[in-house]
Amino acid sequence: MKKIVCALVVLILAVPASAAVTITAVQPVIGEPNVLIGYECTEGDVVRCFGLDIQLDNDETITAVECLSDDYYVNPQKFTYSGVTPDYGVIPCLCTADDGLLPGLDSNGITIAMCSLYADNDPDHNVPPATSSGLVRITVSGSCCITFADNGRLGTSNLEDNSPANPTLPNDPCLCVDAGCQCWGDIVGASGPNPDGIVSMADVGAFMGFLGPFGPPFNAGPVPPGMECLDLAGAASPVPDGVLSMADLGAMMGFLGPYGPPFNSGTCMPAPPTGP
Repeated sequence: MKKIVCALVVLILAVPASAAVTITAVQPVIGEPNVLIGYECTEGDVVRCFGLDIQLDNDETITAVECLSDDYYVNPQKFTYSGVTPDYGVIPCLCTADDGLLPGLDSNGITIAMCSLYADNDPDHNVPPATSSGLVRITVSGSCCITFADNGRLGTSNLEDNSPANPTLPNDPCLCVDAGCQCWGDIVGASGPNPDGIVSMADVGAFMGFLGPFGPPFNAGPVPPGMECLDLAGAASPVPDGVLSMADLGAMMGFLGPYGPPFNSGTCMPAPPTGP
């Protein structure tokens, strides 16, 4: 899959002129579940705050958030003082679930709020933020598409004079992450619908249930999104062939066989070969 870059163009209504701020998102390495989110803005215009909802389109989750900006490091929800020492929070840019905010880490949606302390008349913070830089890096649990929205609850994107932001948002998901396969052969958990990091009879049962409606010879055709970890072998080769069939189910059962009842491997299958 090609590297896909999306741009969320935020139009800032300023006086006396308008400014354009672009929020960018890119998956730096296809097959790795990381997304870099940053910004670019018109030189001379200063953004006070960024407030964004970041939402996945499926049941994958955001498992890690790294705040990257040295200019935007204050979250209005978390910033406090302990005596005279500022406390920015453990993950400063990540909002805690609250009214109007997304659930947060280990869910499929987060809200970030990132503000600058810059003011040209402030002796301690009189250097303006960079016109372009990274904001956050997020890690997702698997392949998904991501959408962005301006969040007015905390840290709405605005200029230094607090002029409100009026984001122009894309109508369709603009960044699709190809996270590769995190655990070959794992599609469900022993007691739930989400992968649990091990291959067991629960995965065999789910795979058989998927193939069943296709009838003999149980060839489901091209691998559907979200089931990439089941393309384990080809019909006449140990190399995956881009379709789901009994060859893949046979590879999974062959892997589990030596474990004996209850056929719970406690691990993932090794990655299948990629060459002829």
